[in-house]
Amino acid sequence: MAEPLADRVIKRIGQAAELYHRLIMLVAPAGAGKTAALQDVHERTAAPLVNVKFVVAERLLKLEPRKLVNGLLKKRTLPDDPDQDFIHALQEVLSELTKISVKIADLRDALLSGNSPATPAEMRKRFEEYLDGLTKGKEPGKERIMLEE
Repeated sequence: MAEPLADRVIKRIGQAAELYHRLIMLVAPAGAGKTAALQDVHERTAAPLVNVKFVVAERLLKLEPRKLVNGLLKKRTLPDDPDQDFIHALQEVLSELTKISVKIADLRDALLSGNSPATPAEMRKRFEEYLDGLTKGKEPGKERIMLEE
């Protein structure tokens, strides 16, 4: 009698623990019981369970909106008649950004630091410290700074 798939996977996990990459791929025809076996392995070993199919599908779905927005950035003009796909793509990409409002007076105070003169290096340091304070704990590539009166 064939050894259950979950048992074979658990053995492979033990073998992979000694390897550098520690990656196990489970490949079998549809209906072979891959998902059930992995759920069994997860329950028996508390190993993390990641369904790559869903992760890849989610990332692919996010690629199409990015392509539309990248086209906009490349052309540097809006389409004459934007369709719903374009509007949705723009909303999707913009929803990932975080607005950071900066009052011009607050920026001036941070840079002037008590109206004392400064070298370019000191001014740069003040500016970077001010930005670091605004963005602390936030995701670096997703903030957009807006100057306000």
